[in-house]
Amino acid sequence: DAVNAVVDLGLRYSVVAFAFTGIIVVGVTFEKIFQAVGSMKITMAALMSGCVANILLDPVLIFGLGPFPAMGMEGAALATGIGQVLSLALYFVCNAIRPLPLRLARPMQVRLSRRHLALSRWMVLRLYAVGIPATLNLALPSILISALNAILAAYSQVYILVLGIYYKLQTFLYLPANGFVQGMRPLVGYN
Repeated sequence: DAVNAVVDLGLRYSVVAFAFTGIIVVGVTFEKIFQAVGSMKITMAALMSGCVANILLDPVLIFGLGPFPAMGMEGAALATGIGQVLSLALYFVCNAIRPLPLRLARPMQVRLSRRHLALSRWMVLRLYAVGIPATLNLALPSILISALNAILAAYSQVYILVLGIYYKLQTFLYLPANGFVQGMRPLVGYN
């Protein structure tokens, strides 16, 4: 059955990908810290290094090129995880080196220490005040598509197919527009 095959592939990917959750969380934290202090070149270099590593490692680990065994779906997840590790390593190196060479960025105005990471009740409440609306904002499109699929399934599978095509086209158009907006924000904010 096609549905079971897709679920099996998703589970195989997820088992490996979720092993890198901690690394991804710390990497996104450093990404946002570097962005907040205006070190966009470092952020861009770290993200690009992870993406390039992922692109290069995907065929190697999926199909088993050279000395690497063919890992299939697990190889794709591992390539993504290695890319995330590489990005995080670059953030660590750039955070440790003072001053940064080649005028990559301004010196970091933010210093990380354990005493700043201690959670208080007030801080947890503030985090939830920001996090819950953000989570709902991310979850609502998925809930909407799931509800629309359930409604359309009562009529015909063709309607679900049409909705899927529409959603893919919308996403294909939205992502470049969103990237353009994200790229314009620092320029507009700086000027």
